[in-house]
Amino acid sequence: MRLSGLKDKLYWRRLDPFGPVHCFKKVKSTPGCRFLSLCGYESLMGIGVQKCRRPPVMQRCGICDGKEMKRRGWEESGPES
Repeated sequence: MRLSGLKDKLYWRRLDPFGPVHCFKKVKSTPGCRFLSLCGYESLMGIGVQKCRRPPVMQRCGICDGKEMKRRGWEESGPES
């Protein structure tokens, strides 16, 4: 796995205590939404002050994880941080 090539800052956030953790990117062109999940199913007005931590693979939204891998040019899921 290659850890270089970070294009932008992504934020992993859990919206539902029992649901998966989604990966959010900042969006400028979406009215009423400042952060959109990579899977496109979730949105947030703000991401809070918590650190940008990547959760364990089993807790991640599979679509978000796959899109982060493609976006970063990785061949496997990124490491937990």
